[in-house]
Amino acid sequence: MLPRVLLLSRSDEAALGARLASDGVELVRCCEFNQALSMFQAGVDGAILIGLDDELELKLLRAFQAHDARIPVLVLACAKPTRALECGAYYVTRETWAPTEVSVLLKRAFGRAQLRHARPFLSFDAQSLLGESPEIVDARVTLARLATWPTGALLLIGETGTGKRTAARLLHETTFPGGEFIELSAMRAAAQLDEVVSARELPGERKCVGITLYTGDIAELPLQVQLRLLHLLEPTAPVPLRLVASSSRDLARAARDGSVRAELAYRFPVIIDLPPLRRRPSDVPLLAEHFLARVCKALRA
Repeated sequence: MLPRVLLLSRSDEAALGARLASDGVELVRCCEFNQALSMFQAGVDGAILIGLDDELELKLLRAFQAHDARIPVLVLACAKPTRALECGAYYVTRETWAPTEVSVLLKRAFGRAQLRHARPFLSFDAQSLLGESPEIVDARVTLARLATWPTGALLLIGETGTGKRTAARLLHETTFPGGEFIELSAMRAAAQLDEVVSARELPGERKCVGITLYTGDIAELPLQVQLRLLHLLEPTAPVPLRLVASSSRDLARAARDGSVRAELAYRFPVIIDLPPLRRRPSDVPLLAEHFLARVCKALRA
C-alpha cells in the first residue's frame, strides 16, 4: 500500500505533488482546518503544512499530536519554528524549501516514526542538563523533539558554563548513537570539513550513521568555512548531518558587522537559550546534591 500524506496548503504545490508522486506517495490535498483534521483522523502516514497562519498551525499540530504522536508532521515556511517543534512537528523550516528536500525528509521520517514513538523524551544521565526550572525543562523538551530530526541546524545561546557543549553532545548521542561528533576548531576547521566530506563518500557499509558538527562560537570560524558549512547542510547528502552552533553574540548583529555570513546567520530554525545559574536559583540545591554525591563517590573509590 502506498504511503498517504496529508498536504495542507492554500497554494498550488504542483512541483511538490509531482515529486512525491514519483516517490510513490499518495498525496491527500486540502486547504481548510476542519478538512485537514478529519483527513488526518481518517488515517495518513505523514502530514505537510505549508504557509498557514501561525496559530492555526500550532492548533493543528496539537490536535495531530493528541490523535497519534507517531505520525511525522513537516511544517514549511513557519514563523515560529521552536513552538512548532514543541507542539510535535518532526521538521520545521522558516521560509525556503525545495520539493527534493521534502522528499528526502519524508523518507527519513517514515523510517524513524516508530523510533520516535518509542522514545518521545531523552534519557539523561547524571552529567546531563540537570535542573527542574522551566527554562531547563523547556530546553530538554526541545532537544527531545530535535532528536527525531536528524538534519538541519540548531543554535545554542548562553554564557560560558551554561551547558552548551553538554546539550550538543547529548543531542548527538541520542540522534546518532555510534556516529561522529566533531568539534570544529577555528584553526583546523577547513581540514575537519575535508574529513567530513571524505566520510560521506565512503562505501555504504562503511558510512557512519550520522555526523554532528559543533562549534563553540560560530563567529570565530573563517567566512570561507562558514560557506562550506552551508553546502554541507543540504539534506540530500547520503549521511545525515546536523550543525549545532553556539554563540554568546546576537547573530543578526554579527552578520551586519561581517563576522558571520548573513545566509548562515538566518539558517537556524531553532534557537535554545540556556540560562546561567543565577537566573534559575531553584536548581541550586539539586546541583549541589549532584556534585556532592560525585565527590563522595570519588573519595570512596
